Parts: sequence; C-alpha cells; structure tokens
Amino acid sequence: MAVPYVINLDKSPDRWSAIQETWKGVFPIQRISAVERSPGWIGCGLSHVKAVKEAKERNDKWVLVWEDDCVPRKRNGEPMNVRVVQKLWNDVLQALETRMGEWDIMLGATSRIIGAPIHKKWTNDVGVQIFSLPKGFTAHWILYNQSIYDKIIAWETTLASPIDVYMYDVARVFVPLPFLAEQRPCYSFIEGGERNYEEWFNSAEKALQTFLTPGELSIRQPSIDTRFSVTNLPKPQGKTVTHLFS
Repeated sequence: MAVPYVINLDKSPDRWSAIQETWKGVFPIQRISAVERSPGWIGCGLSHVKAVKEAKERNDKWVLVWEDDCVPRKRNGEPMNVRVVQKLWNDVLQALETRMGEWDIMLGATSRIIGAPIHKKWTNDVGVQIFSLPKGFTAHWILYNQSIYDKIIAWETTLASPIDVYMYDVARVFVPLPFLAEQRPCYSFIEGGERNYEEWFNSAEKALQTFLTPGELSIRQPSIDTRFSVTNLPKPQGKTVTHLFS
C-alpha cells in the first residue's frame, strides 16, 4: 500500500484535522509541512517537490502525495465510502506494480481532459480502468513513481509553470475510471478565494467514459459496494468528447 503524505500549511490545522477525520481507519495518512510561497502555485509545487525529495532519500519505489482538500469522489451527491476508494486504489496499485517501467504518475482524478486519453488494458476483472492522460489538471492526489523523482525535483530550478502543468511535459501520466477523489469546496490558497471544482470533475469523468468501447468493461465489480462501479457512472450526453476546457 502507498501511504498518503498530505501537504498541509502550518497555519491550517483545521484542514489537517478535517482530512484526518475523512480518511481515518482506512488510509494511514502522514503530514508534511507545506511550503508557503507566493504566488500559491509555487508554494504548492515546492511542497510536492519536498515530498518527492523525502521519498527519494528513503529510497521509496513510489510516493503518494495528497493535498489537504482531498476527499472521496461523490456519487449521486454523496461521498464514496472510503473503503470503496481503498479497494479500487489497491486494484490500481496491483496493476501498476507489475508495470513499473511503463508509467511515471498516477492521479486519483483530473478536473480537465485535454487531448484523447488511451484506455490501457492493465486491469482484468476489477471495477476500475486505467487511462493514459495527454494533459489534464489538478494535483490533489498524485502517485509519483521513482522513475520521475529527479524530473519533479528539477522543477524547482525553473518554476516555469504550475507543477500540474509541468508534469505533462516530462512524465507519462495516468488516471483511473472511476475517479477516486475530488477537492473539497474550500478556500484556495493558489487562486485566492473560495472554489468548488465538483462540476469540473463531473464533466471530466463523463468525458473519460466516452473512451471506453463496448466489451472492454469488466463484468465483476468490487463486492464491497457495487453502486459505485464504472458501469454505474452517469452517461455522457454526446457520443464523442475529445477534450474539455482548452
């Protein structure tokens, strides 16, 4: 299992308390003191770099980094059971562990899809599918493979773009379907105001589903809670969607 390392500003103990309560008993989260730097996207990126540096020092094969607004994905207006998230995530990790040389970053979700994702048949009879993602957005749940540590660390020497833009230029990025997590509506230190990205995640997830073709979907779903299987996701209105939010 990949232990989530949560980047959290020292001035935000309320957010640390909230994320502990959300995931308690299932994901043994650990805190990393986030880097506070203006503009906010630089502090966010440096916090990710800090987590990756520590993982490299420990010689970890991968490191899971969460931001402190990371919450389970909603289904029918209610958060997914955290044990369902854990089951789906373990299925993803099992697939990734046998293909360590084929990926660099695995997200928990994306709020945007730019370009055409490719369905990777890396899972067999589980209720989660994996896609390569040409370009997307958000960094609230990122699993970094050790193969990308040095390039993520190198970001701090340029600060040319936000970390969740830069990574698509240097890494092979993947995302699961269904999405596992979204961002809690709250104040964004990056954008300087209250933000709610739920509809962005909804639109991106619907778009991703259009890249599945009949027969590619597994019949067996996680026995823990089949209400949240891939086949029960909301159906997209159009037949084809190649990108959102250019």
